[in-house]
Amino acid sequence: MRILVTGVTGFVGQHLVRAWHQQFPTAEIWGVLREEENRATPLHGHFTLDLTDDAAVHHQFSQDCAFDWIVHLAAQSFVPESFAHPQETWQVNLWGTFHLLEALRQGAFQGRLLFVGSGGEYGKVEEDHLPVHEQHPLRPLDPYTASKAAAEMLCSQYRHMAPFDIVLARSFNHSGPGQSPQFVVANFARQVAQIDLGQQEPVLTVGNIEVTRDFLDVRDVVEAYRCLLERGQSGEAYNVCSGREVPLAEVIATLVGCASRPIEVRIDPTRLRPTDAPRVCGSHEKLTAHTGWQPQRDITATLREAVAYWKSELTR
Repeated sequence: MRILVTGVTGFVGQHLVRAWHQQFPTAEIWGVLREEENRATPLHGHFTLDLTDDAAVHHQFSQDCAFDWIVHLAAQSFVPESFAHPQETWQVNLWGTFHLLEALRQGAFQGRLLFVGSGGEYGKVEEDHLPVHEQHPLRPLDPYTASKAAAEMLCSQYRHMAPFDIVLARSFNHSGPGQSPQFVVANFARQVAQIDLGQQEPVLTVGNIEVTRDFLDVRDVVEAYRCLLERGQSGEAYNVCSGREVPLAEVIATLVGCASRPIEVRIDPTRLRPTDAPRVCGSHEKLTAHTGWQPQRDITATLREAVAYWKSELTR
């Protein structure tokens, strides 16, 4: 089996490759890298490619389209960055996906592609519609989730004109060791680690904590992607989520509890987002019914691992 992963050096990509090396020891796992990235994850092979470069993408896949699975992770996925640079976000997330799909169609790819979208595509969901199911309308609130929703529609169209399967994942918040401190849980975990090591004053700086989120461990997410590629139905969208609504204040309390000294939690107005759904909770009922997947890891353990990871990184 040959597997190709775009965005392979990202947080999820690195966890995915490590897990699938163990699950598929005879598989060839290839990665798509941007030129400026360093390859830390062991791969059978890789090629350097900017998915926004139409000619380069078509040239690459005219040479080799013989993959069984393609996992399309490559994206600009940081919401504040999408507000600061919306054009770049759309170019990467929508046009990068278009170039990939069209090059695969012309290259006669005949395997299965997993497009990874976001649970944020639903936007603000009314309380009586929580947990949100896949049939709920998409009402994205920022350039990141809007570009993901548009790319998902593109995938739906290509399913009817291309000789390959496409399965859609709408992934909710996920975290774990190795995540960039750009993202909320990793940022808080890093701050707690710095405080515990005496590298920062005992103040945890946060944004809006009067919200709830649906958190998953990244390793559960990777397992969901495997299940979708093996058993998901082509053309269908699936929520990848825990099904549990967790107050962000509870997450912060768990992280602060990992420190050996008292920590003050202080709200920084510059961290507040112009659009923020007050409550987020998804249903994985469809994913479970079609594939048998269930979340396995407790988020409390994930949060503790995140703090331990940053303590290790900061003392190297």
